[in-house]
Amino acid sequence: MKKKIWIMDFMPFLVVPLWTSILHLDFVKGSFVVDVTQSSYQAEENHNITLEWTFTTKPDTSLSALKVFCSLNNGHKYWTFYHLFDGVEFSEDEEFSGRVQSDKDALREGRIRLQLSRLRTEDSGLYLCEVDTGYGRGYNSCRLTVSGKTIHLYTCDHCKVWTGLITAVVVVCFVLILVILRFNERPECDDDDDEEEEELVPHRLLTR
Repeated sequence: MKKKIWIMDFMPFLVVPLWTSILHLDFVKGSFVVDVTQSSYQAEENHNITLEWTFTTKPDTSLSALKVFCSLNNGHKYWTFYHLFDGVEFSEDEEFSGRVQSDKDALREGRIRLQLSRLRTEDSGLYLCEVDTGYGRGYNSCRLTVSGKTIHLYTCDHCKVWTGLITAVVVVCFVLILVILRFNERPECDDDDDEEEEELVPHRLLTR
């Protein structure tokens, strides 16, 4: 009986540290968060765009301690468009070679800013970034839609004005050409009349 009482007396001292450890682990796990500033982006082909993620950071975190792995899933294939390991940045796929730039100063502040240049329609898809800081790990994703260039057909009032002006110019030019042609024909007729008169004069003199 005394033995049972001794165990029961020490049960609170065994249970409390266990619950404290569990709560501490949950707190540490929940304190690290990876988030996106926008859930979706839209851009046109051949333009540039900046995708951004945020993560929980500490003041003494160095770039060499960060591990960032970012990939694209466009529904047909997976691409690794950005990878940070031991402070070195690179892209594993040639599709994004030379088209991805990161802001290292933003990384120190807990922000992943990746600029994608010369966008293509096949760049559309789900962009996922996974972050490992050594004291926390998480990931989040956003969607990018790249549309092709559209040809705009302008049917505005300005176009109608220009069409009217061009038509008027063509009509005026046509009238001027007719006037010039008509003017050039008249002197030839006068010369013919003079020749006929000169031919008639000797004939009259002879008849006399």
